[in-house]
Amino acid sequence: MQKSKQDILILLNHYEFKDEDVKNLKEIHDLVKEDLDLLLDGFYTFIFRFKHADFFIKDKETYEHHREKIGECFLKLFSGDYHEKYFNNLLRISRLVAK
Repeated sequence: MQKSKQDILILLNHYEFKDEDVKNLKEIHDLVKEDLDLLLDGFYTFIFRFKHADFFIKDKETYEHHREKIGECFLKLFSGDYHEKYFNNLLRISRLVAK
C-alpha cells in the first residue's frame, strides 16, 4: 500500500518535521557524503551490539550489500528531497525488514 501525498504530510506533521529540518539536513549533506564510511562504521558497531544482527547479516557478501544500501539511505536522508517516492521506498524497506 503506497502512501499518498496527504498521508505523507500527516506523517511529517505528526513528527513535527518542518522546512527548517529539511534545510538543516540538506546543509550537512556534503559532510555526510565526505564521512560516509565513518558514519557507517559507527552504525554497524552499534547494530552488531545486538545479538540478532548476526541473524540478518550472516556473511561478508550480505554485509557489503547491506552497507552499500544503508549508505544510499543515509545520503538520501540528508538530500533534502522528500517526496512520495522517497517515503514509499522507506515503507517498502520497512516491510522487508519486518518480515
